[in-house]
Amino acid sequence: MALFQAKGVTLDTDPTLFYADHGDPAKALAFGEAGLKIRPFIEMEDAYAWALHVNGRDGEALAHERQAMQLGTRNALFFFHAGMIERALGQNAAATASLKQALASNPHFSPYQEPVLRQALTELGGTP
Repeated sequence: MALFQAKGVTLDTDPTLFYADHGDPAKALAFGEAGLKIRPFIEMEDAYAWALHVNGRDGEALAHERQAMQLGTRNALFFFHAGMIERALGQNAAATASLKQALASNPHFSPYQEPVLRQALTELGGTP
């Protein structure tokens, strides 16, 4: 990432998601906030929502995830993020539906997140 930044490339979704998924919520949020200001598009809304989620700001996260999904794009990662945010908010029926939709859209959407999704579905009582 340092090489891209040194060459003037503005990084947005990739570092936001990377840091959110790999244990640096503060960095994820910083990249997400900057990315959303520079390039507000649906993938950035999704990445920012995920950064908010890993920072425990699930109410805000859900609003941004809804922004990401408002065009009806069938993106398994978006559905996964929505489901995990809904689960954190105690919206179990919505979470189950979103997580199942992620699998229906692409059952192999992420080798990293697919096991997390399946475990969450099991815990919610919805068979994966």
